[in-house]
Parts: sequence; structure tokens; C-alpha cells
Amino acid sequence: MKRLSILILVVFSLISCSEPQPTNAFVKGSFGQIQQTYQDKPHLIVFWSQDCAYCMKEFTFLAEVMAQSGNIKLITVATDPFLSSDSIQMLHQTNNLMDAERWVFSDPISEKLYFDVDKSWRGELPLMFLVNDKNEVTKHMGIMTQAKFVTWIKQHS
Repeated sequence: MKRLSILILVVFSLISCSEPQPTNAFVKGSFGQIQQTYQDKPHLIVFWSQDCAYCMKEFTFLAEVMAQSGNIKLITVATDPFLSSDSIQMLHQTNNLMDAERWVFSDPISEKLYFDVDKSWRGELPLMFLVNDKNEVTKHMGIMTQAKFVTWIKQHS
């Protein structure tokens, strides 16, 4: 009986560990909310689109590099307001990014959200904000090489 109880506890803990992160609605103010939530903690905010080949290339090595990061939180923001939670979850699962916090643009006029994130951003992707534990932000537009990404991770883990 005791073994059965232990087995049941183990199964339930595995189920709860594998439960997917919810996909949050990214609206005006969400970028500031994310920064406030992770203030003084290293984190990455990655803006992507399903049609952005460079974004998908970054996703292929992001999980591998993040596994080495230890305490750095990954937040991904899909800029396609039409993407469903299921399709975002599937993409994250395919790329081993299930621990990433997920957001999706929830305003059909994306330009409002671009401006809220960065007044000079016009929607170019990929876009990554690398934030260290001192809240110093490095903005990187375009694809980041894996080597450059690993270097930043090692410096801030």
C-alpha cells in the first residue's frame, strides 16, 4: 500500500512538472510588466513570428544554450496575433522550450505594440532583449549567432 501511494505521488508530480506554461496575451503595457516581474534577475525577451526564418533558426539553438544558463529566464513573444495557444505550445515543444514563458500579441494593430516595446521598432525580427541582473539591457535586432549568445549567457549566469 505504501509503495502504491509513493507511485501515485511520483506520477502526479511528473504530470504537474510537464504541464505546459500558459500563453499570455501581450497587450500595451505587457513589456513593462515583464520587465517589472523580472527586475534584478537576468532574462531574455525574444520577439518572433512563425514566418520569420531567422526566428526559427534561433529557436533551434535557444533551448540548447538555455539549458546551460541556470538562472536566466526565457520569455518569448509571438508577434502573430492570429496564432493559437496550441500552435505556440507545439512550436515550443518541438524546440524543447517548454519552460519558456509564452506571450502572443493580442492587438490586431501590431504597430501599437511595437511602439510600446521600443519607439524605434518597426516590427523587424528577430528582436531580442538581453537583460542582466543589474537591469542593463542589450537590444539585439536580427539573428544572433549561437557563439555570441553563449558568450552572453556565460557572462550572466
